[in-house]
Amino acid sequence: IPNLIIIAYVWSSYLLGQPTLLLLALLLGAFLCLRARRFWFAGFLVALATVIKAFPFAAIAYFIYRRYWIAALSMILWIAILLVALPAGMRGWPQAQRDLASWTNGMLLKNDARGIAQRPERSLAWKNQSLAGVMMRLLRHVDVDATRPPAKPVYVNFVDLPFKVVNYIFVDGFLFLLGLIYLAAMPARVQRTRESDAIEWSLLLLLM
Repeated sequence: IPNLIIIAYVWSSYLLGQPTLLLLALLLGAFLCLRARRFWFAGFLVALATVIKAFPFAAIAYFIYRRYWIAALSMILWIAILLVALPAGMRGWPQAQRDLASWTNGMLLKNDARGIAQRPERSLAWKNQSLAGVMMRLLRHVDVDATRPPAKPVYVNFVDLPFKVVNYIFVDGFLFLLGLIYLAAMPARVQRTRESDAIEWSLLLLLM
């Protein structure tokens, strides 16, 4: 009953452009498939999450590290089908290429002093609680509510560092450090249990 009740909320949040619960459901489903050794379906679920919001693609590093080769291959194959083959069949190859280039430039390659991805003003605002968003607000002089400009801009930074310093040292460096800590905490293959896998996957979700 609770699951049925929240379906409307899940769909509503998806329409608002924040499919967080849907992404969580897809990734949890992928982890269950890994446990059941259904690696092709696990790759498909992560691929579907990736074409919706891009960042779940980071799970491929986990697949490779844990030697889930079939899941990694399935993920790449399904991303190619969902981002290239299906659009090309419906919109034609030239338009599919333009769509893919627009998606790639907007979702993956857009990161500068003005913001991240296709809505830069939102990426620096308080509504974005990602590590990058929080660090940019605390370490740079940026308006934290640019999506709804108030009478006066609001700033919460305690220092004002250049964008490149924050991006390369604090964001990328800190993420790299978190990744190393995650790898160090992961048990060896022979020591894995259902409980350790649950913790491992929970930490992976947090990192993503």
